[in-house]
Amino acid sequence: MCVLFCPFLIKALGETRQAQARGALLTLLRQTNAGPIHSVVIDALGYFDDSQIASVVAQQYPTLYSTAQGRAIELLSGRPESALVMLESIESKTIPPQAVSLVHVRAMREMTDPPIAALTVTQWGKVQATTPLLMRGRVSAVQQILGKGKGDAARGQQLFKTLCANCHKLHGVGESIGPICPLSNERIAISWW
Repeated sequence: MCVLFCPFLIKALGETRQAQARGALLTLLRQTNAGPIHSVVIDALGYFDDSQIASVVAQQYPTLYSTAQGRAIELLSGRPESALVMLESIESKTIPPQAVSLVHVRAMREMTDPPIAALTVTQWGKVQATTPLLMRGRVSAVQQILGKGKGDAARGQQLFKTLCANCHKLHGVGESIGPICPLSNERIAISWW
């Protein structure tokens, strides 16, 4: 019976926004045998604006199922106080930086909080806001440059590691935060490194 109603009851606990409900939800999150419902618990905790929740979610992150981990990132990146807790957890290696999508990194950068801005730059470099049209223009420009002649593969590799690898993966190098490098087709891949 609980399998059918538990998610609804858990959500209802969150909707009450009562301190007792918050305590019960945090207790559920700490229970490792409650893994399948952790996603629902994290969603319910989103109704509360409490810094203790961010600390518990970040602490429990390694024990969560992958779907609940995604919900945890969503919750933690939603408010400046919890984003700061998440960024500190990334620094302490409780949460891997590649678990945070580019969308969430950009959302945190838009919070205009100096410590958050500094920590996002430390983890992912300077993340620019971009539009699909702007990105296509950049890719086209780079493709034209690459097609003009011989390049320096060693320098290209170093540039990739310095400018791109914080978010993009190419030939097994870098992070999988941003999309796959659109220039990683066979023609270019063979000549790169």
